[in-house]
Amino acid sequence: MSMDSFQRCVEDLETIGRMLELPHGRDIAVEMHRELGPYLKELSALVQRDPTGGVKCILDHAEWLRVQLHGSESRELKSPRPRSTRHVA
Repeated sequence: MSMDSFQRCVEDLETIGRMLELPHGRDIAVEMHRELGPYLKELSALVQRDPTGGVKCILDHAEWLRVQLHGSESRELKSPRPRSTRHVA
């Protein structure tokens, strides 16, 4: 994953979060999250090699968004939103 792809992934996750705050943004947010799937999968392979914890933070945020988008009775839906990923970019 290039640095440009990484930055784009972080920005897209932030955009998805903002879209969820809009009355009719859910459909766009769902599609954006689906398109990020391959990048998120690439990132997950890097978690063990990231001493900063930044990759895990991004993946946690992406998972929180996924739960918000697709609904769940799981614990994640009831937990507060993770802090912004902006500080790791």
